[in-house]
This record gives sequence, structure tokens and C-alpha cells, in this order.
Amino acid sequence: MSRRLGLVFGILLAGLQGVMAQPAPAPALPEPDWEIENRYPLFRRAEDFRKILGVYNGLSEEDRKASPALALEKKLQELASQRKLSFRSEGSVGGSADRVESFGWAWPLSRPETNCYQPSNQGFHPCTVDGESFMSPTRTAILVRPPRSLTLPAGKLCRFRITGAFDTIESAETPCDKIAEIRFGRVPLDTDFSLALVAREPARRGQVRARQATEENLAISWGQKARNFFVAGLGDSFASGEGNPDRPVAFSDTTQGLDYNRSSKVPGFGGVRYYPLRYGHHGYQFGGANGAVWSNPQCHRSLYSQHVRSTLALALEQKHAAIRFTAYACTGAEILSGILGPQAARHNDIRREWRDDVPQIVKLLRDYCSRAEQGKYAPATGTKQMSEGYAACQNWRIRPPDAVLLSVGGNDIGFARVVAGLTMNPDAAAHPGGGTIGDFLRVKSYELWRSFAKPLSIKDALDWIDKPRNSEDFKPSLATKFQALSRELARLLAGPDGKQPPIIQTGYPYLTGDPTNPACKPSDKGAVVPGMQVHSLLSLGENIKKAGNVPSTLNKKLAGFVGAYSGGLDWTFLSEHAAKFIPHGLCATDARDDPGLFKTIVRDGIEYVAEDRGRQRLREGTQILTNCGRIPFPFSPKTWDGSAGSDAWQCLWPSSWRAYRERQRWFVTPNDAFLTAHYLNTQFPASDPTQPLVAATYSGAFHPNALGHAATADTVLPKLREKLGLLSTRPSQ
Repeated sequence: MSRRLGLVFGILLAGLQGVMAQPAPAPALPEPDWEIENRYPLFRRAEDFRKILGVYNGLSEEDRKASPALALEKKLQELASQRKLSFRSEGSVGGSADRVESFGWAWPLSRPETNCYQPSNQGFHPCTVDGESFMSPTRTAILVRPPRSLTLPAGKLCRFRITGAFDTIESAETPCDKIAEIRFGRVPLDTDFSLALVAREPARRGQVRARQATEENLAISWGQKARNFFVAGLGDSFASGEGNPDRPVAFSDTTQGLDYNRSSKVPGFGGVRYYPLRYGHHGYQFGGANGAVWSNPQCHRSLYSQHVRSTLALALEQKHAAIRFTAYACTGAEILSGILGPQAARHNDIRREWRDDVPQIVKLLRDYCSRAEQGKYAPATGTKQMSEGYAACQNWRIRPPDAVLLSVGGNDIGFARVVAGLTMNPDAAAHPGGGTIGDFLRVKSYELWRSFAKPLSIKDALDWIDKPRNSEDFKPSLATKFQALSRELARLLAGPDGKQPPIIQTGYPYLTGDPTNPACKPSDKGAVVPGMQVHSLLSLGENIKKAGNVPSTLNKKLAGFVGAYSGGLDWTFLSEHAAKFIPHGLCATDARDDPGLFKTIVRDGIEYVAEDRGRQRLREGTQILTNCGRIPFPFSPKTWDGSAGSDAWQCLWPSSWRAYRERQRWFVTPNDAFLTAHYLNTQFPASDPTQPLVAATYSGAFHPNALGHAATADTVLPKLREKLGLLSTRPSQ
């Protein structure tokens, strides 16, 4: 028994000694660092994306986690204001720091030379980026770097190697201690590969080079993939970016302005208002060359829109994914007139040969469906064909969009018409009787504008959510339209496997913000309302707070429609961002909102205007307007003293207006709208008395500004990331 126990013990001991004698496993090698060079191919030049990425990487970790789009927008605006942001000029686009300071960061990136928007409405499929089709790419460029934790050996030669189900790609050999970032220009998309950093001893003189035999891996990663995602945007002006042109209007500082046939009085003074003019606007000419510029003029699509900002934010954080965004949202769009049905362009938004009024969903199919089937979705300007008349795609270029972003419903109930009615001074509707010719013209201006804007009551707007319109232009209820939208999206966006992409819809923000804010209370007769000094007919009516509740009611209804009518679609409705707007409503102001307030200084007994363009001497006898109020608007001294005009504007120089600066408000006010987009009705004479009202109300007033769009994008980003199956990652430094 003792001999057996001894034998067993001996065997166990020998086995243990054998295990202990085995060498320890080699430590795991670090992984090389790599990223797609241009992860947002809507920007055709990788250098432009990299410039924005550098700003993004400079944000704090907290900002990148909590509010990346809003923090980035604020930082870009800050750098622009300091003339520390510039882009390479190309073609007609100037990207100098001075130009960016004047017009904003988006202007150099908004033209066909620099992005894939097509102002001629040809869609995204004609665009190429780095030699690849935007809609059917096969390869992309990546940047590769040694891992930070790796100490590179001196005296050896290093190179990167990419291996997969394709020909091996290698970089040129470089001394290991000098290797840095390497660009590989043609890496297959959506294909697994391994990436290795390999080193070898250099061959000695007279020695035959046997590279493979002497190689060692310094770093390696397996199962890597450069992923490609398509995201489409559908919807209305809250999705397109209305009110935020990529290049705002350029105004002249000449004081030879127009009174537009005595269209308005000056608040608190009673004299006739004179308005600043665009460069080139003289008498009966509009100065169109200096008008606002849009990425797409027919639909007023802008790089400041919530859809662009959410997809750009995703691309900035995802090192290994390219996000290809295709935009179809259009200002004024409704469900049946815009998304599922044709929508006519406004008369002066686009050249006739560029017009394309087909439904947004058809424009989407034109881009995503194969070239062989493209004829099914040809332009149909002037036709009345609805989406039901178009066949589903049978052969996609690659696949349907991986996700769809959506904003719709506000125009269907006429919310813009509600706001238009509530912000017009009701006293202006009555003829003054025995008044001056100017008073008569102002009343006529109001009547013409009213026929143009068609104001609507809050009750009628809310009724249209569940009931059809009882009018000559009969239209079904929003509930019925929503059912049609769900049905057509399910039919037309199904891929070869029968699955549809997830849909992420955003609700509408609260317009008036904090109801306790005294700045947004109904105005007293003759009082100056922040942001509405542009015209004496504008004010805040008694029901403006009720109008602020319309988005809340509409959002609840839309959320209910998603639950009731989405069927098998993966449809999410988001409205969390609406509450973020409460401290940032239409009338919200703080110290940042009055940088152009009129001030004077005295030097050697002479009074000057003090503002950022330098000191201008005041003419003798000029009356000084000292109470400009928050959110100022330019006033010309001849407005109230009848003089030939001073060399200075008061409150704000027209050319010193900057549309894209950090502000408390997240909405475009009528003042902002006039000075930024300055939409004019070319069917009327340039000096028609309705033009200032059109410019103040039809130029995107009451829409989110760039900050509001960025804040909305921060609500969309986590859900978009989730639906695409991506993880939140820290950006490269």
C-alpha cells in the first residue's frame, strides 16, 4: 500500500514539475491605432472634416459626453469670432478667417466644390468623394499610427501591413523610431482585415535580404472593419435648417436705405423707418448676388440643421465608421405635400431649370436605387403624382438607408400660420381714419401680408390634428396623413430581406420658453418687444403663451400616432429636447445679446459712435437713440430727424451683424430673420411696403437657430447610435 502511494505521489510530482517547467505565455501585443480619414463624406475634402475633428477633440470629455453637438457649435462660433478658424478657399468660396468670422463656419463647406449637396436638385448619386461614388462606395482612406503605449525600437525598420480577403496592403519601410501616421488610400469598406506593425533588422552589406524570416510583430489587431452607414433625412423646415443659411445676407453700411413706401414707424419715435440694404440693392433692384446662400436653395437646406449636426456628431465620435448623410427635408413640407406628394418651390428660391418638385421619398429612391431603375424616379416638375404612383425599388445600389431621421406635422396643422397671426399687432388691422398716406400704406401692407401668410387660430390648428380641414382646400386630418406615411415608408424602404430602417422622429421645441420671463409677456401698446423692433406691426399678442403650448399638444399627439400607426416599423419619437428650450425661448436674452448697443464716447470735446467697427463722428444735431433694447436692430439717424443721413447707424451697424454667435435664445427672431436670410418677394417691387414684413417673417423667424438645432441633435445622437448598433467611443486625440 505504501509502495502504491509512493508511486502515485511520484507521478504527481513529476507532472507538477513538468507544468512548472513550461515557459510563460507571451504577453498580448498592443493594437495599432487607426481611423477612417474622412468619416463624414458629405464634406468632400477630408481636410475639412479633420479641421472640425480637431475642434471637437479639443472639447472637454464632459462636453463630448453630455452635449457634443451644442458644445461643438459654441466652440466653432467662438473660434470664428476670434478669427482663429479658416478653411482652404476653392472656386467661388472663400475660407479665410475673415470670411468665416463674417459668415460662419459652414459657408466654406456649403458649395458643390466642398460638399455633396446639389443645388440643382440632381441628388447625391452624381457626387464623388476621393474618387469614390458617394452613394455606392467600395473603399475608403484610413490613417494608421503606432500604439501610444509602444516604445519603438531604434535601429530597426518598420512598416504597417493590412491583410484580408483582398491583396495585402503595405506601407513603405521606415526607421521604427521615426514612423508616425501612415495613410492607406484604398482600404475596402465593410470587409474584415487585420492590421499589424512589423519590424525587422536591416540587412547588412552583402547580406541577402530575407525579410520574412527576420520579421517580428510589434503590434497587431484582428477582426477590424471600416464600416459604412447611410442615414437619410426627411421632413419640414425644422429638419432642413430654415432660418440658418450657410451664408447669411451681406448688408451694406450705406445710410441711403429704403423706407419701403413708409412701411413702418420707429418704436417710441413715430418717424418713418429706413431699412438697411443688401450690397447692390439700389432703388428697385434686390442685390440678389448678396442674398443668402443655401446648400439647397429650393428647400433651404443648411449645414446647421439638426439632421446634419446629429450625423456629424456621430461621425466625429466613431473612428471606424463613415456616416453618409443624404438630406431631403424641405421648408414648408407636409406629409402629403412634400414627403409623399409633390411640393412646388417658392417662385424665387431656385432657377427654373433646377426645380424638382417630386416627393421627398422619391428623391430618396433616386439616390439609393440602382442606376438601372433610376428612370422610374425621374423629375416630375408640375405633376401631381403621389408616392403611391411609384414602384418600390427592386435593385438597390447597396441597400436602403440604415436609418431615417424625420421631423413633420407642424405644417400639417398650420402652426406657422398660428404664430404669424399671434405676432402681428391687431391694432394695425384697423384703418386709422384721417391718417397720413403713410398710415394708409401701412394698413395696406398689413392686408397684403395677411393674404400672403394666411394667419390661423390656435383652435383650428389643434382641431386639424384629429379632424379634416373644413375648407375649399380640403385636406385629411393629421392622424389620417400619419397612417399614409407609415404605410408608404414601410412599402418603399423595405430592403431585400423585407426589413425597413429604423425611423427617429423629433418633436417641436417650446417657442416662448419660460412663461415667467417678463421679456416674453404680452406687450403693452407701443412697447418694444425683444427681437421684434424690425417692424411696428410686429408684437406679441395676448395668446402668445397659448401658442407656446401648441408644440406640447402636438408632440403628445405625434407620440401617440407613432405608437398606434407605426405597425411593424421600428419608429421612435423623441421630444426630450423640447424642455431644453425653456430657458432659451424666443424672447430670452442676456448680456451676450447686446454687443452692438449704441454707445458714445467723447474725445477732445467731440462725440463719437463707439462700436467694433471703429469710431465715427456724429453730425451736429443728430438725435441719439440710447434705449436700443436687447436683440437690437439697425436704426438710421435720418429715421426720426428727417436729415439727409448721418455717417453712422445707431444700435447696430448692418455689416456688423453676425448670425452665428453664442446667444441665450435658441430661436430666430424677426430681427434675426431680416438680417440673416432676408427673403424678399420678387413678385412685388423691391420697394413694396410688404417687403420688410416678408423679410422678417418668411426668412425663418420662429425656427430654431444654429444653437437650437445643435441642442436637438444631442437628443437624436444616442438613439441614432443605438439603432445603428454602435458603441459610444472616445474620440482620437
